[in-house]
Amino acid sequence: MEHFSKQLAWQNFFATQVAQAEVDEAEAEAHLKTQEAIVMLNGKKVTEARAERDVDSNVVAARNLYLVSRAKRKMLQVTMENRERCANLISRELTRRVGREGNQRRSDRWTP
Repeated sequence: MEHFSKQLAWQNFFATQVAQAEVDEAEAEAHLKTQEAIVMLNGKKVTEARAERDVDSNVVAARNLYLVSRAKRKMLQVTMENRERCANLISRELTRRVGREGNQRRSDRWTP
């Protein structure tokens, strides 16, 4: 039961971390879109503006920040889902053992 409690505590911790990572990702995405929009406002043709946008140092830095925050969120989300599966496995095992304990103990004692 103690192991199950620890699994749940870790699951709660990672759920909080995933939520924070989602907020960070949303902020990074908003910053990226703002930087892209600033570069696009220079009054040139669309094709030229897009080409400038793709090589602008502020946009490249914002895109890298967004990609890092997205990767962090995905990594934390997978870790949280793994912890959730572990907690579910322990819960099933505890339920199985508690449900059979009385009957199995008597039958094991009297079997030759």
